[in-house]
Order: sequence, then C-alpha cells, then structure tokens
Amino acid sequence: ARSHYLYQELRKSLNCDEVIFEKRCTRLLFNILHHYSKFHVSTIDKFFYSLVRQFAEDLQLPENIRVELNQDYLLKKALEELFKRSQNEPVLAEVINDFISDKLEDGKSWNIDRDLLKFGKNLFKEKSLDSLERLKDLELKDFKPIRKGVKADASKLKKEVQEMSTQVTLVLQECGLELHDFPGKLSSGVGRYINQLNEGKIDFPTDPTQKVFKEKNFRKKNLKAAENAAFDAAEPHLEKFHQALLEKLRRITDLNYILRDLGPTFLLKILWDELEGFKNRDGIIHISEFNKKLARLVSAECVPYIYERTGEKFHHFLIDEFQDTSAMQWNNLLPLVGDTLSQSDPDTQAGTIMLVGDPKQSIYRWRGGHPEQFMALARGEGDLPHIAKATETLDTNYRS
Repeated sequence: ARSHYLYQELRKSLNCDEVIFEKRCTRLLFNILHHYSKFHVSTIDKFFYSLVRQFAEDLQLPENIRVELNQDYLLKKALEELFKRSQNEPVLAEVINDFISDKLEDGKSWNIDRDLLKFGKNLFKEKSLDSLERLKDLELKDFKPIRKGVKADASKLKKEVQEMSTQVTLVLQECGLELHDFPGKLSSGVGRYINQLNEGKIDFPTDPTQKVFKEKNFRKKNLKAAENAAFDAAEPHLEKFHQALLEKLRRITDLNYILRDLGPTFLLKILWDELEGFKNRDGIIHISEFNKKLARLVSAECVPYIYERTGEKFHHFLIDEFQDTSAMQWNNLLPLVGDTLSQSDPDTQAGTIMLVGDPKQSIYRWRGGHPEQFMALARGEGDLPHIAKATETLDTNYRS
C-alpha cells in the first residue's frame, strides 16, 4: 500500500516518483522469482555448512555427516565413555578421585558430572581453540610426573620462605631486636607474622601487616634512642626480606593454582578425546565446528576454486545482525567477500556488501560475537582497507 511507511521511506531514499518506483519494484520481484537460484537467504552457519559439505572429502569428513545442535547430548555421551574408561585405567581414576577430593575440601558436592559438563562447554567455544590446541599433545601418563614436579617446586619454595624468615629473625637479633619488640608483639603485626613463617605457616601477610611493611611503620611509640637505632639498622633488612618474600609467595600461589587446575585440565583433554572419538564413530559434526572447518578450507584453497566447486558465485552480500558475527566467521567470509569486491573484469558488475547491525544490541558474546569488528569497519578501519565504504546511521527505530 502506498500509505505504508516503508513504501514512502524507500521511494524517498531512491529519489523517484511513484510510477518509476513501482516499476522498479515490479522488475525486482520478477528477477527474484525468475532467478531464484541466485537469491539466497540463510544463516551464516547454514551457509558455511553448505561449503563444508562440498569439501567433505578434502576436510576428511564422513560421507554422510550428521549435524548435531545439542552440545549437552554430545558431552553426556563423551562423559559416559570417560567414566567407562576410568574403570580400566588407574591413573584416570586417580585424576577423577583427586578432583572429587578437591571439591569435598571446598565444601562442595562430590558429584562431578555437572562440573565436567559445564567445563566441557569450553570445547565448543571459538575463544578456546588456541588453548585446546596447546593441550593436543598432553597424555594421561603425563599427569603424575607433572603433579609431582609442581608439588616439589611448591615445597621447595615454602622451605626457602621458612629459611628466609629464620634468617631475618637472626639478623633482627644481631640488630638488637626480638620479634616481641614490634607493635602487637607476638599476637599481631610483623612479629606475629614472621613467627608464623618460622613455624612453617606459609601465607601472605594480612592487609594491616602488609601496610606496615609498605609504610615501614615498624616501631612502637616513645622508643629510647638505642631502640630507635636498632630499628634503623633493621629496616633495610626487613625491606629486602619483604620484597623477596612476596616474590616467592606469588610463585607458590601460581603453583597452587596449577595444582588446583591440573586435574580438571587433564579431564578436559580426555573428555575432548572421547568427544572426538564418539563423533568420528557416529559421523557427527557439531554446528559450532563449521567455522573451524571452513577456516582450514579458506586458508588452504583459492577463492575461485571454492566457487567452482560449489557451482555458485555471490556478487552481493547482505549480513544482518553483524554485531553478533564472530571474528572467525568474519575471517572465513573475508576471502569470499574480498574476491567479489575486488572484481577486475570490466564486463562484470562489481560486487557489494552491506553490513547491518547495532553494537549496543550485541547479545552473543558467549558464542564469540565480536561487535568491535563492526565498530572498526564503521570507522573506516580494520579489514578491506582498499574498498570504498559508506556508513549510514539510522535515526529511526523501526523495531520497537
């Protein structure tokens, strides 16, 4: 209807009268209906899937691959295989038992199914690819030696900290000070903290004690001259001790984090192995893998060959909700888009691409959505620097 706002807006933007506008609309509808094979409306995942299917053999995929959308289903199947495997592999059983023990020590449930399912979802995330790649050579037999080595390093550092505290106590005595000469004596403050280190209770100082070290506020009030002289002599040693202490405590903390995450990391790798084995046996590919498979394809093949194999050539692209397009999806599209936009044949119309989106409405960061790349393109930065761009900001919200 001519009264519809979209009719009026389109006609106004094309700057033509009603007769010409309606003729153009009629011709466009005719072309779409009579050349429908050249007109595609698809999700990015479906478009990538069609390309992956064409190159199934090149990508070493089963001939009759089945697309699975439910990642929980795949993870539960892989988890079943992992638990079956643990019945015959003592090291795997030990890793699982260590994980359960850590959970119980933290006051959590011994049931690890939910934790592994939640942890396992990282296997489907684009941002986890680099980390997973570094785990590919990790084997179950490596678990005990790595854990033993980390524990030994942590124990060595703790022993060094205790030796340092014993040594600084002796230095303080040489300066004429005892631990009970500090404010708080042995019930609080620096004296109590060094005494705890001497007893092997290795931990960071409390915030008030840390503040005393930083501000060098070691003295009681109204000290005699000899006592002040003793603290003057001791302060450089305390400062040096504090700096070396913090460095070793940070390294101990890092090693403790490694020990905490070592078991789950090995379980994640084994879960990954079981997941891949299950998918290969049943000819399954998860929808999230299309981006990874296509990344291998576009990096290995030239774009004209890809179009030749698919039997299609796209000249115009329109991508809606671009703010939710991931970096890998865009990088996979770039060679196809770039080839179209860089058309050098004078007898062929140059291609176009139109990106539509709103960075403020990005809701798929958890799936890898990367609105920053849209914002960069809108500023004339980022990819396709040799292509002329035009940015239009809409001043009317038609969605709400």
